[in-house]
Amino acid sequence: MATRSHRIKSFAHLCHPTTKLLVFDLPADCPLCGQDVDASSVKSPVAQYPSPFVSACGVPFSVVIKPTVGDFLQSYERDDNLHAGITTSKGTVYSYDETGVQQEYHRWCQCLAVPLLEESDEDLKSGWDQRLADTATELQWKKDKYHEDCHNCFDFVVSFLNAIGYRYTPHNPNGPITRDGFCQDMILPVTSRAAGYIGIHRSITKYGFLVQQASKVL
Repeated sequence: MATRSHRIKSFAHLCHPTTKLLVFDLPADCPLCGQDVDASSVKSPVAQYPSPFVSACGVPFSVVIKPTVGDFLQSYERDDNLHAGITTSKGTVYSYDETGVQQEYHRWCQCLAVPLLEESDEDLKSGWDQRLADTATELQWKKDKYHEDCHNCFDFVVSFLNAIGYRYTPHNPNGPITRDGFCQDMILPVTSRAAGYIGIHRSITKYGFLVQQASKVL
């Protein structure tokens, strides 16, 4: 569940009816003109933008991504390392790092998710959890095999997807998934979309509001 700080709302005040104001909570006074913000002065329905960040427990059968250190909204910068994992049918995260394969229920409450399966993918769903558990016990994923650059969490995710025959990436739809293709097709799109949200969230945190022309889309 997204925390209160994730929720961005927009509204237009009577003083500038074509200008959107982005806030966390409706202010008592308009930051543009200083007049009251009430039912009669709000000129467009208050809209709430959904956060791109989710808790892993609510996204089964997915790739999940979070910063290796810190979190997306408060501390993440463009060149920071990301950590990736795979969720089970119950939302438990399997991920690989210098300590080996981890099974976690926590620490993934603010992550980005790439859902992998459709409703019709019953064959993959039926053996998903067992295949993931089996992959986690393979010798190649012992902690002493870990290498930050060439044998890391992304390699673990890609290895699992290839082991179950996952072939839904546009980069190479008929062949095995590569780490570069995985990042290009599955990671970059979600992180790029999240970047805009992060920038807006931080601006509102700093200034209390953000002005946005009504024609622009978050």
